[in-house]
Amino acid sequence: MKAEAVMDQLNLEIEELEKERKLAFFIFAILSFPAVILTLLMATVFAGEYYLADTFAFFLPLAFASAFIGVFLFVLQLKSINNRIMKIKQNEH
Repeated sequence: MKAEAVMDQLNLEIEELEKERKLAFFIFAILSFPAVILTLLMATVFAGEYYLADTFAFFLPLAFASAFIGVFLFVLQLKSINNRIMKIKQNEH
């Protein structure tokens, strides 16, 4: 009876970690999205020699910095989640 309760608790914790993994991916996507959009916009703006090119050129490093931070945080979060899941699965056996 006690072993079943422990297994249920571990399975609930794994489910919570899976939710955290989805949240980490969502945050990564939100932080990376502006860089993708600005890159696509710059391709069209620079092709037409518009005055907006300077504005996009100013904001692009900020967008790429945000995307880099998103990638970095995403990798760290996934590593910690995967390590915790591995520890839980090792304790189950």
